[in-house]
Amino acid sequence: MTEKVKDDKTMPEQPATVDTEIKALEKELATATAKGDYATVAKIAKQIDKLKSSGKSSAEKQRLAELEKIAAEIATAVKPLLDKYMDKIGQLNGDGVFITADGATVEVKCVKGKRSSSGAPTQKLPITTAELLKKYGNEKFDDTMTYQQAWDSNTNGNFRYYQIRIPLARKDGYDV
Repeated sequence: MTEKVKDDKTMPEQPATVDTEIKALEKELATATAKGDYATVAKIAKQIDKLKSSGKSSAEKQRLAELEKIAAEIATAVKPLLDKYMDKIGQLNGDGVFITADGATVEVKCVKGKRSSSGAPTQKLPITTAELLKKYGNEKFDDTMTYQQAWDSNTNGNFRYYQIRIPLARKDGYDV
């Protein structure tokens, strides 16, 4: 593609930016729409969408990379301070520190057990649901069925976890 300048001299082909490509495609889209060529309209619309999303994704990648750099800088700055306290946290049976910051609010928690990136506990119980059901499966779940019958009657993972596994683990003495 070549561009014309005001004095009708032709400039050599230059790499087009995403914005100029989108503008050119939008002109083609208007022309195709005016002609009623909807197959071409669909093709051009897809091309515009791809260009817009690629621009967003590269901007998003750049933004995330910048955030990762900032996080690394913060970790480097905070590590010497945390190292000073980690022995004491370990002596008190703590496993680590969870830090969140939102504007002017900074929250620091000493944690026991592994944590996910959201701060939720990820520690697994040392006993399986099958073992819990062997121990307590014949006890009443509700007025109509036992825990084993409730387990067998419903395959929903959330139901099984929150309504059966967690209560049985508590019966067995686990703090969940």
